[in-house]
Amino acid sequence: MTVTRSIAFSDSVIRIRFFDTDFSTGALFHEILNLVHVQGEMAGEDVLLMGGVTIGEVHLDGDMVFGPGFNRAYDLESQFAVSRRIVIGQEAFDALRTDRRLISENHTAEEDIAYIRRLVTRSDDGIWFVDYLAAM
Repeated sequence: MTVTRSIAFSDSVIRIRFFDTDFSTGALFHEILNLVHVQGEMAGEDVLLMGGVTIGEVHLDGDMVFGPGFNRAYDLESQFAVSRRIVIGQEAFDALRTDRRLISENHTAEEDIAYIRRLVTRSDDGIWFVDYLAAM
């Protein structure tokens, strides 16, 4: 079972997807797919999103979030998402090849990567980002 938790404050939303080790559903693919839908809906309201997606340890205590995964997502957003995009850290793609929990139990890593590639684009600066327009 995949559990997702969101915390909103100011003009920010922190979204955390915890993934269960007993049943692999393709957590990274589904997180990116969810972001494609949210981006498309918000763009229709003239709201352009920016953010960072990574894989890493996060501690959640009530409304308090901290840990290296949170710090990395913040760094991605603040350094690379300045052109109103949701960027994906290379470590997220690297984890697909090494962490079976991120891949659907019915797919190989290569199959999940192929599905994800339909939802993302690599920009001229070498940064991967969620591309809701290409996914439509």
